[in-house]
Amino acid sequence: MKPDPMPVSAQRGFTLIELMIVISVLSLLLALAYPAYQSRLLHAKRAEGHAALLQVMLQQERHFSLNNRYRLFAGNSNETGFKWFSGNDPARSAYHVSGVDCDPPGLQQCIRLQAVPNGFADPVCGTLTLDSRGRRTAAATGGDAIPAACR
Repeated sequence: MKPDPMPVSAQRGFTLIELMIVISVLSLLLALAYPAYQSRLLHAKRAEGHAALLQVMLQQERHFSLNNRYRLFAGNSNETGFKWFSGNDPARSAYHVSGVDCDPPGLQQCIRLQAVPNGFADPVCGTLTLDSRGRRTAAATGGDAIPAACR
């Protein structure tokens, strides 16, 4: 004698409605979490830019102590020995760093380092700068004050 097949009502599984509800809830959670993720990612890139500025400023101060002047350098340049990118790899770095002259004093007294975003836009901070006098600025904000988001 053959066993009776299971009745249709006793079969296990998910209905299409249940799957659609789960997908809708997951979509809603993703829509709420994505902006926060993007904000944290931008914050991490800015921290990488600040770390690169501080590291290169230390190199500049060493150069100044030996030569009594700072040294200009451009991004994408290995000839000076200064690190011109943030992070560990130039291709994946968040910023390119360069050293420019502070406007009147000259290289005997001041250097300004700039960290320019590489491959992303930062409408709040833009280019981050640090000079040898300790002043920090963000190009997108204008003026000498730097907002808390750009620190």
